[in-house]
Amino acid sequence: MGLFDNIQCEMPMPEGSESVREWQTKDLDCSMRHYAIRRDGSLVDTHLRMEPRPGAPAAPDMFSPEYSAYRREWWEQKQGPDTPIHYTGSVTFYGEAADEQWWEFCAFIENGTCFRLIQIEPTPVPAP
Repeated sequence: MGLFDNIQCEMPMPEGSESVREWQTKDLDCSMRHYAIRRDGSLVDTHLRMEPRPGAPAAPDMFSPEYSAYRREWWEQKQGPDTPIHYTGSVTFYGEAADEQWWEFCAFIENGTCFRLIQIEPTPVPAP
């Protein structure tokens, strides 16, 4: 098992894929970063990170049993600003839906803009 990046896709995707909680890819940095393909097709680094909420008490030792409860209760996600990624190539991303269905897509990107998104899994049913 290796590292990966998370990616969010705001472009239109097929019904059923919305129940995938988290999309992953190994086609970018593989450094646990958070990327997004925005509705307009732009590929961005969202700079998503976890930070303590204002007024949070001092954190317990990272290796203590209390640390994970502290993170759940006192940390929150912060995002942005977006940084455009001027990438050219393909990005395959995948995830498992709530019903355990595996979903996989390939985004074709030129100079930081997705110009085509294809579904790999489940195999799309051709239109009649």
